[in-house]
Amino acid sequence: MSRRRDQRVPVHLDASGIESLPFPEIKVIMRGAEDLIAQGGRTLLCKILKGSRDKDVSQRGLDANPAWGFYRDLASDEVMARIDWTILNGYLQIEYFDRLPLLTYTPAGLDIEIDSITDEFLARMRKMAGTEADLQFLDARRDTPRPTLWKLLEKIEATGDRALVPVLKMWADRAPKKIRARINTLVATLERTKES
Repeated sequence: MSRRRDQRVPVHLDASGIESLPFPEIKVIMRGAEDLIAQGGRTLLCKILKGSRDKDVSQRGLDANPAWGFYRDLASDEVMARIDWTILNGYLQIEYFDRLPLLTYTPAGLDIEIDSITDEFLARMRKMAGTEADLQFLDARRDTPRPTLWKLLEKIEATGDRALVPVLKMWADRAPKKIRARINTLVATLERTKES
């Protein structure tokens, strides 16, 4: 007799009549999902957004997620309806890993998340400008996906903020070759702007 494969855990999506969500809320839900991609599902995302202090949230450090507690004043079913809305409207998707339904970004959701993360990185780098640089933050960028780094560098270039040049130079010293080349080009551009 052969063993029957375990059946997948079923997922029933219900946006409970929500027809649209404001873009800032979509961004927060994408931000909350960042720590769960291919590692957690809708229920865990709901706990993050509700600000849960459950063991599974705190042990995984999910209470440090920037979206933690955003929907603390809503009931769990209201939060879940918003999560389901983002799935039904193409920002998140469910993928099965073995029998478990885990969250992943769609291309649209990933674009929103990259935009949010790069805004946070830029704000952090601006805080470093004129003060002592956070070398751990700069070193951690080695693990940041390249498309995110390109987007960050584009945003820095768009600001024309010359105060970031010292931080960029420190980052270039620690960056992989291709990123270093792009940072150095950006530094040269910002310094030329300074001379004009």
